[in-house]
Amino acid sequence: MIALFFVACESTSVEEPTPINEFGVEFKNGALRFPTTEKYIDLVETGTDATKSKLVSFLDKKEDYVSLRKSYLGFKRSASGRTLSSQETKLAESNEFLSSLLNEDGLILIGDNYFKVNLESEKVYVLSSKFETSQSDLKNENSSNGNIMVFSTHDDILDLIEEGTKGTINGRAEFLCGESGAPSKKADGFDYEPIYYDYRQDNKVVYQKAGIYFSLQSKTKMQNKSLTGLWEDAGATYNQQLNYYVKYEPKCKGVTERTNNKTDDGPSNELNYRAYESTRGLHKYRYEADFFGQGYWSRIYSIADGFRNCFFLLLLIVFAHNLHGQRQLFITPSLGMNFPLSYTINPAIGDAGYRANAFDFGASFDLSLQYQLNPKWILFGGVKASENVGFSFKYGDKQQDSFYGKLSVANYTPSIPIGFMRHLITQKWVKLKRRHAIIENISSEKNEDVLYLILFRLRLLGGVSYSYVMPATYDNQLDSFSAGTFLKRVNDRNYFSPFLGLNFQFFNYHKNHFQITLLYSQGLSNIITADVEYQLMSGNYQATLGSRGSYISLQLGYPIKIYDASKKKH
Repeated sequence: MIALFFVACESTSVEEPTPINEFGVEFKNGALRFPTTEKYIDLVETGTDATKSKLVSFLDKKEDYVSLRKSYLGFKRSASGRTLSSQETKLAESNEFLSSLLNEDGLILIGDNYFKVNLESEKVYVLSSKFETSQSDLKNENSSNGNIMVFSTHDDILDLIEEGTKGTINGRAEFLCGESGAPSKKADGFDYEPIYYDYRQDNKVVYQKAGIYFSLQSKTKMQNKSLTGLWEDAGATYNQQLNYYVKYEPKCKGVTERTNNKTDDGPSNELNYRAYESTRGLHKYRYEADFFGQGYWSRIYSIADGFRNCFFLLLLIVFAHNLHGQRQLFITPSLGMNFPLSYTINPAIGDAGYRANAFDFGASFDLSLQYQLNPKWILFGGVKASENVGFSFKYGDKQQDSFYGKLSVANYTPSIPIGFMRHLITQKWVKLKRRHAIIENISSEKNEDVLYLILFRLRLLGGVSYSYVMPATYDNQLDSFSAGTFLKRVNDRNYFSPFLGLNFQFFNYHKNHFQITLLYSQGLSNIITADVEYQLMSGNYQATLGSRGSYISLQLGYPIKIYDASKKKH
């Protein structure tokens, strides 16, 4: 009797459910279980990133639960030895949240239904918990079992089941909404930091669909090259930014369109943002993302299905955001040399030694403001005092080869230049040493740098300058020099001239040092003319020269930062 009593008690005992934790989830038959469909939908669609990350950490530490993500981290095999498919690997690499919810076999229990997601075949197999004895058929995707429903990964499966649909594949009933689901797409690549090639961004934009989960995701991750040549996580990095444009239309729902930006100033090497995350799939979408790293580079990635390209709109958004968030103001004093240029109107016939332009130079002083709109564009303007307008020539005597002379006359010409500089490329020469992941404080800029002997940014500059020719004692009157006389006529004292040049900005450890600017300015009209007469042993000669105010300038400056908008964010 006692034995029968214990046997009876054993046969009627019920397995106690796993106690619900702070996330309200359970574990059953090796799968994660959400007690209700509403609980799962609420987490996916309204749960914060912090909540989802906390759940991922909790599942990682759960020793008796093996997620798809854990299998991936364990050399891409499940505990049973099954090799993960390429799609499962991509999911684990790009979406730690969803790959943590699915167990090693791609299973999850939501409410009263088991779901097995096969991203490779783009099918989802569903089995009611009433038929748990058929779990082996579910794992083996045995669709001949009448209790297993089969859906496509682009179906809104939770809605379908709620409405009583028994599947959408093999001739079963279709969803009441007739709009089709958009296909999955991805754009990804590596962008190398042009200043330090040992750093790169791993960027991707992707539309993921799994039947019970859909998202538009953009993700950037900073990596650096180790001493062994392998790419690895760069550690704590700062100032990664994402500027994005998104437009999407869920099936049988309205269109949503927005633009915004995200920044990551925390102790992480990754910036991850989902512009859309839901249990309802998309009918159309367009997602354009511009990833901006800590160096002087950015790149736009775009995926779309059903909406036209808005590339130029994104460029405008990116420019406007960078204008607001990346601006810096420098005051730059410069000292240099100006070489006024002239040309011959009437040559000195017979003088074999005559040449226009003796290339004499005068001192040049410049004080400018450089307003950095973003890492690629700088607006500048200021005042310049130098000798921009003048004439010069060389002369000789063919009967006395040893004789040589020249004449140079220039006017002091203040000017007001205004223009833009555009970053072209960064050059680094002679690597000296490297510092690894030295972060001074949480609000500082990245300080993982390589020291080079010569490191500079090459910029193209262009603009227009207004100049005024100051009066001089020898204007419009006859004057003499050692070999003759000249008469200089000033035709116009006010003139405009376009200019073009190159700027070499030397720097290291993200600090600007001196800069060298080489530019050419082209006058548009004849500002002065000069009639020259001179006498040599071989005879008398005459020449007429002109100057449009053209000149070549070489300047050495030092930018002093007086405002930094990025510092205001900290």
